[in-house]
Amino acid sequence: MNGRDPHSALKSEIVRKINAGHLEVVVARLQWGKDDIGYSLHVNPTSHSSAGVQTTDFLGYLGFSSSSASIISGFRRCYCTWVSEGFSVEEFATAFNGGYGHLGRAQKALEACGFLLPQPEGWGFYYGKQSGREHRGPDEI
Repeated sequence: MNGRDPHSALKSEIVRKINAGHLEVVVARLQWGKDDIGYSLHVNPTSHSSAGVQTTDFLGYLGFSSSSASIISGFRRCYCTWVSEGFSVEEFATAFNGGYGHLGRAQKALEACGFLLPQPEGWGFYYGKQSGREHRGPDEI
């Protein structure tokens, strides 16, 4: 949203906050001026697995950015993106969790054929380190 930081504004408030299994999700309303308002979605993944594509990778695929969080969301770190007014946190959480399940099954099927999905975020988020893992094609396995 015009290069703005989704964690800071003159005035901010949490519109909706839920715990959706392995995710904590917050929608925040940010206001920079009388008619200058935006909404940001903050997601805190709360668990990871020891192998395979992570929820952090799926958030990266969806265009979320990893960042240090602020008082808005109450998270130490999170993934965030801009959303529109009236965004449904519950619908997002349901779609995200369902999509993540499909992604895990697709990853296993593709690996059986010798293809690995890139893991742009990996485990770095959980250990406070730089995210990322190199993509390997079928000839590098």
